[in-house]
Amino acid sequence: MKVFISYSVKDSDFVNRLNADLNAASLPTWRDKIDIPAHTQANTAGWRRAIQDGLDECTHMIVVLSENAVNSDEVAAEWNDFLRQRKPVIPVIYQPCRVPYRLSSLQMYFLDRDYAGELDRLIGALGGQRPAPAEPEPPAEPEPLVVGPGHFSTISEAVRRAPAGGRIVVKPGLYEEQIVLDRPVAILGDGPVEQIVVAHDGDVMVTAAEPVVVRGLTLRCTGTAGIASALWVSEGRLIMEDCHLASANSEAATVRLQGGGARPVLRRCWIYEGRGNGVIFGEDARGTLEDCDIYGHKRSQVFVSRGADPMIARCRIHDGRSNGIVFFEEARGTLESCELYGNKRSQVFVGKGAEPTVQGCTLRDSPGNGLFFQDEAGGTIVDCFIQRHTTYSLPAVEINRGADPTLRGCAIIYNAGDAVWAKSGARGTVEDCDLRFNGSAKDCEHDALTVFRGNRE
Repeated sequence: MKVFISYSVKDSDFVNRLNADLNAASLPTWRDKIDIPAHTQANTAGWRRAIQDGLDECTHMIVVLSENAVNSDEVAAEWNDFLRQRKPVIPVIYQPCRVPYRLSSLQMYFLDRDYAGELDRLIGALGGQRPAPAEPEPPAEPEPLVVGPGHFSTISEAVRRAPAGGRIVVKPGLYEEQIVLDRPVAILGDGPVEQIVVAHDGDVMVTAAEPVVVRGLTLRCTGTAGIASALWVSEGRLIMEDCHLASANSEAATVRLQGGGARPVLRRCWIYEGRGNGVIFGEDARGTLEDCDIYGHKRSQVFVSRGADPMIARCRIHDGRSNGIVFFEEARGTLESCELYGNKRSQVFVGKGAEPTVQGCTLRDSPGNGLFFQDEAGGTIVDCFIQRHTTYSLPAVEINRGADPTLRGCAIIYNAGDAVWAKSGARGTVEDCDLRFNGSAKDCEHDALTVFRGNRE
């Protein structure tokens, strides 16, 4: 195996780092600046022959995508040649950019959002191994602060006493308090998560520092008045793992992630049965939800709005009393390999200029729509299963009021109503999709401009 790295020379600093990390994981790479001799680099014809030899020799390609790379004819020629040879091409995102059409349906790695985590996934996909640390053993960590009988009685007091980078271990119990995390600490539950409960009638946990690690707690907002959440992140990088979050408040989401400085990562968390929304990303927030179970909320289970751009991967979003996930007001975001089912209204609702990417997801078993687009919304929906939506009067996919999405390679099957209904000036493209086994394949009103091509009907 050898990996050809295609990139813009303007991105060389980043590529140097990526190349070193791949080599450290025992993955051989080919780079023009390293593998083409200096005397050949000065000769245009020789340079091009050497590039072609590298393309022929390598078994895999990584394309480092940025606006610089997207605008480079040389980079486009390299990945097009690799696709022509039917060899694997792996796009990695270095900086936000327009992903070329032919690359948009491939598995991508977002190194701009989570370099270490996405690099590990990339190395795993290529069959490499992260090297064991070469550094000597670090000095022993200081003893953690303990919260529980015979120790600190509140988590807040332990946070105030903890040094930067300190660890706080929380024993089982009910802690009725608000926790404000304004310094980098780790709070670790020591026992069954359902027995380590932090409850408060306002915001239960507020974070405004980085890095903060929270693992193995139950956060429960008990207040029904005002705006309060189990978790509120306005800035900083929180890493929360294996936690349970619930709220009795109907005015705010169970989890509130708002502000351009908010970059939390929630992994393997249960966010459930709130009286309001489940998770809100707003005001340009970033962040990641991975392998989470989000269910049973009275309002939308996930609400992404006002320029927010999260990554939501491998989550189960189900059995809500309203929409599964809403993208609204210029929101972006990526929904990847998720399963949405049992939500009473639309599984995915996209409105007011939002443009998400939904890739490799399953949308199933709901009385509402699978996908609903309206009000100039767009987005790209690739390789999704949309099936068993049970209301005859509702289509599995509705495109409405000037919306302009692209659906590609999706199986929209076994739905009671139409597979796709386009109306009220709808635009967009539906291509290479399976539209069989529905009430009907499509219904386009006279003013709809939606393009259908290459579909099975």
